[in-house]
Amino acid sequence: MRAVCALGVAASAVQVTPLQKVVEMLEGMLAKSKDEKHEEVVRFNTFKQWCDDTNNAKRATVKDEKHSISKLTASIEKDTATIAHLDDELARLNDDLAAWQGDLKAAAGIRKKENIDFMEQHKDYTTSIDQLNQAVESIKSHSHDAPQSSALLQLQNNKLIPTSAYRVLQAFLQSGDDGVPEANAYESQSGGVVEVLTELRRKFEDERLQLEKEEAKEKFAYEQAQQGLSDNIEQGETELATKTQDMQKTKKRKAADEEELETTQKALVEDSAYLQDTENLCLEKAQAYENRQVTRAGEIEAIEQALGILNSDDVKGNAEKHLPSLTQRGVALVQLRGESRGEAATRKAVELLQSAAQRTGSRTLEMLAIQASGDPFQKVKKMIADMITKLMNEANEEATHKGFCDTELAMNKNTRDEKSTNVEKLTAEVEERTSKSDDFKEKLAKLTSDVSELDKAVAEATETRNTEHAKNTETIADAKAGQKAVASALEVLKNFYAKNAANTDLMQGPADDAPATFDEPEQGQQGAATGVIGMLEVVLSDFTRLETETTEDESEAQSEYDTFVNESKEDKAVKQLDIETYTADLQRNEGKLHDAQTSLEDEQAELDTAEKYFEELKEECVTQPVSYEERVRQREEEIASLQNALQVLGGDSNILDSQGA
Repeated sequence: MRAVCALGVAASAVQVTPLQKVVEMLEGMLAKSKDEKHEEVVRFNTFKQWCDDTNNAKRATVKDEKHSISKLTASIEKDTATIAHLDDELARLNDDLAAWQGDLKAAAGIRKKENIDFMEQHKDYTTSIDQLNQAVESIKSHSHDAPQSSALLQLQNNKLIPTSAYRVLQAFLQSGDDGVPEANAYESQSGGVVEVLTELRRKFEDERLQLEKEEAKEKFAYEQAQQGLSDNIEQGETELATKTQDMQKTKKRKAADEEELETTQKALVEDSAYLQDTENLCLEKAQAYENRQVTRAGEIEAIEQALGILNSDDVKGNAEKHLPSLTQRGVALVQLRGESRGEAATRKAVELLQSAAQRTGSRTLEMLAIQASGDPFQKVKKMIADMITKLMNEANEEATHKGFCDTELAMNKNTRDEKSTNVEKLTAEVEERTSKSDDFKEKLAKLTSDVSELDKAVAEATETRNTEHAKNTETIADAKAGQKAVASALEVLKNFYAKNAANTDLMQGPADDAPATFDEPEQGQQGAATGVIGMLEVVLSDFTRLETETTEDESEAQSEYDTFVNESKEDKAVKQLDIETYTADLQRNEGKLHDAQTSLEDEQAELDTAEKYFEELKEECVTQPVSYEERVRQREEEIASLQNALQVLGGDSNILDSQGA
């Protein structure tokens, strides 16, 4: 493009026209846009494939993790229910085993007592039957001393003999006291006795047989019950061991599932977050890709349209038709008369514009230099003047817009700062009041629990005190009764042994042929009595001490109970007052918390609005490829360069300065 300036100097420099240069540049831009567009398509397709593969894999992972969590949760809930059921079953089995073992022990005790009673009764019946047999045999032997036989005498003392039989037996025995009865009379009397005794023997034998049957029946019933209880205990212990093992297995499986559930839930959170981030990234990239493709397609279309226009007959054809002859005509004039003053000024102006374009990178100055190199002198002056005016107008408009932006940005910043501060304060207040509410609730729960515990403790203490009082009252009464009884026993013993201790009367000496009797007077067991009386006195003192200590314990326990109840009442009253105070504080704090939350929502909404407006202002006022100061500097350099070029061409830059001002 620097070679364009030489078009007005020498014919040898006329190689590329401005139109050709523009077409060449546009074609380069078109090729670059297409290459970049294609390269972007390739890159995005690779990225999209990665998105699809990653998201599909991660979605499958998340789905599997959710399914695993569902299964693990169901398994844990099932195991929890199973554990609760097994707890109930184990408690029931333990209760059943304790009951069965107790029943077995009780049944064994009852059976033992029943057997002892049976043996005693059976022995009595057997002894009685033997005595009856002996008595009958004795009577039947017609012994004259039969009425006085030992068998009959034993029957007389037998407790099983009924009254009627006893009377018959007694009458028979009394008949022997009158001497030996006549044979006929004896036969008559003994026949009746034998019949009674024989009938009585049969009766005892029947009763003994019935007793044996009942014993066998009771023994069989006990053995059946024992076998049933033993079977129950054995089956219960087996079931208890099985269920205990099931409980251990279930708890172990539940613990493993809970550990796996925690790991899977953590993995799900991480994978879900990763999937969400990936989806957001892919969506953002896809939207950006679409926008970029639309922009590139629009750029390509615009360039192609421009090239179509520049390559049309109206532009390219006419340029090829007319511009070469104009250039040749200018060259011919140069050869005839040399470079005119206006052409020299134009060339210098073009050089100034070209130099300024290179220095500032201004596209405007570059295009103006190209146009100025091919236009007439006066037209170039007008173009430069118009360009200066345009740049000044742009400067004024941008300055106005800059003022608007500065004002709006400042006001928006103040608003955002104010709302951010309010949001921070309100957020802190909400957090503080939420913490206070939680603290109040925790204190209220603790106080309520303490009051309940106090009531429970007082109730338990009252129940214990009543039981203790009843027991102490009974103990004191028993101690008094014991003292009275022991004192009475001591009085009896002491009186007896004191009285007999003074007995010194000796019995008459025995005859030589008499058996030995007593050589000393009887005084009772004075030695043993001393020990017994001493022990009774110890027992009496024990009863006395029991009454005293129990009375003191009762008084002390009642005093401690009264103190505990009074202190509990005071403590409960204080805690109930605290409950009322904290409840009121909680209600007030909840009201203020609600107000703060409402204000926070309002302030946050206003802050969001200000942030949204700030984003709009940034796009309009801040987000620019070149800063405002840099644009002002470049524009001032462009204007200065244009003014220099205009001065070179002989224009009046002061007028333009006054217009710009």
